Amino acid sequence: MLKKVFFLSIKSFFPLLYIETMKMDRFNKDIYEKLLADDHFVEWASGKKKELDEHWSEWKKEHPEYTNEFEEAYKSVALLKFNPPAVSDKEVSYLWMKTRKNIDKLHSITPLQKTLIWYGRVAGVLIIPLMAIAIWFFQTGKLKVSTGQMAENTAVQKAAPVTIKAPVGGRLNFEFPDGSKVWLNSGSEIKYPVSFSGKAREVELLGEAVFEIEKSEKPFIVHNPGPDVKVYGTVFSISSYDDSKDIVVALVEGKVALGLNGKEVMLKPGEVSVYNKKEKQLNIKESNNIDRYIAWREGKLIFRDTKLSEIAKVLQHNYNVSITLMNSKIANYRYNATFENETLDQILYILTLTAPVKYTYIKPERNANCEITKAEVIISEDNRNNINR
Repeated sequence: MLKKVFFLSIKSFFPLLYIETMKMDRFNKDIYEKLLADDHFVEWASGKKKELDEHWSEWKKEHPEYTNEFEEAYKSVALLKFNPPAVSDKEVSYLWMKTRKNIDKLHSITPLQKTLIWYGRVAGVLIIPLMAIAIWFFQTGKLKVSTGQMAENTAVQKAAPVTIKAPVGGRLNFEFPDGSKVWLNSGSEIKYPVSFSGKAREVELLGEAVFEIEKSEKPFIVHNPGPDVKVYGTVFSISSYDDSKDIVVALVEGKVALGLNGKEVMLKPGEVSVYNKKEKQLNIKESNNIDRYIAWREGKLIFRDTKLSEIAKVLQHNYNVSITLMNSKIANYRYNATFENETLDQILYILTLTAPVKYTYIKPERNANCEITKAEVIISEDNRNNINR
């Protein structure tokens, strides 16, 4: 079997900022997020690299359909140039309380209205206070202290859970009120209380995340579509995407208990549990390379003897693209590779170098509803490539 290993580093992503615009129906949120995720764009827009003026001027000319997205991304970068001392603790607390009240109001509306708001059509209600708080936290590093202070307020304690969602194609990293850390992968969502005031620290996850949990007498419980994960202080990952048949928990260090059928199943460091959602079966195995399950938080995609079908699933989530494999033969091709900071096109090209496959990329298009379709990739056999696997 021919194998090839590659190395690289990925971008650091800004949190997703929803914007208010009169043309929101035609606003491409994915393009907006990708611009904010581009280090070169951020450095240029923040005035650090004037030598990139020509590059981004050409980009704007070549993509006139994304003028609004380009300008809004530019403005968002400019807003991040806040002077930290200009925002006091009292102002942050006030803005947070104002935001919580707005969020509480949203709970009284219909599910359809919530969906429309979530996708940015009525985003102006929350954006200003949320942006100010996020920027202040980011630049002062006072997230842990500030959330603790705000938790002392009874009104905040009774507020609805905080919901954070990572942008598609990006990642988010932040701290919970107890100082525990979490990394959210592309499109993943997590809900948690403003204060862990109960007997347990409970959160809800949909998608993929890596956790570094602070030790405490209170157990930390992650609710997800599979078995609840109960920990006391540890590093682990959970992958629980809606479109995946399995929920995977990988324990790097510490102790984890999986709640299943009223019992607790313990994991040891270096072990991986795979729960089949349809069959409701749990299997536990040892991993020789446990770090590959958490490497994505540093921008790396690590594959070890991995089927192309599994690689395709990872790429779909990380690059917001639909991938079709034309037959089971190519789906079973196996790869050993490490990718870091590669574009989707570069990764696909590298995959074709080590197997008799080729791919066709279908660009996103604007449909009749002015929505942008998801990009598609079709991978098929390439009989001209005689590489022997």
